[in-house]
Amino acid sequence: MASERRGYAACRTRLQGGCDPAGISVTAMRGDDTLSEWLDLIRAEYSEIPGLSLTKPQVRRLWNLDPPTCEAVLEALQADRFLRQTPTGAYVRAES
Repeated sequence: MASERRGYAACRTRLQGGCDPAGISVTAMRGDDTLSEWLDLIRAEYSEIPGLSLTKPQVRRLWNLDPPTCEAVLEALQADRFLRQTPTGAYVRAES
């Protein structure tokens, strides 16, 4: 639970535009943020929102990711077995 709250706090302090009430980022992170910071943020969001199911275009729009970054993030989260892709193309928690 503490790590989930930490994700929300990180979202609130590091995003230029803040978060919506559910804690989902509504604008992009600053350009100097690393891939590992994106991974931490997206893990936190999926952990805080049970049942979250997003397609690749939705992931790109939600976090304002460019295509290469989006691809790298999704590949890394799948390789870590944190996310899995459903037959319909959505990305969900692997434990779901």
